[in-house]
Amino acid sequence: MTLSSYDSDNLKLLAERFKESKIQMFDNEEYAKFSSLLDILENEGYIRNMNIDGTNAYRLQCNLDDFIAKIKSDEKDERKEKRSEFLKDIILLIIGGFIALFFEHFFDIIDFVKGLF
Repeated sequence: MTLSSYDSDNLKLLAERFKESKIQMFDNEEYAKFSSLLDILENEGYIRNMNIDGTNAYRLQCNLDDFIAKIKSDEKDERKEKRSEFLKDIILLIIGGFIALFFEHFFDIIDFVKGLF
């Protein structure tokens, strides 16, 4: 899983807030800002919605540093995968170029080989 740069920045802010207190309440403006990230953290089991009379209160269930480490690891793996795909594409492009050159000069090569015998 990777996060947008917006959510990555917000994750740092949330981690700091949850270090201050395991229970955090968000006003409507803050909730709008953090909602996508709060949903992800809740689905992953790191926080729990306390469901207190329509408030936006969440309780920390697990250490957010573990989630941050997981995100960094996933992003690193994704970068490696993209780099690998890029190298494969370059190799295929080079092979395709050689094949195109071969067929462009195919009859010249046949004539050359016939001339040797």
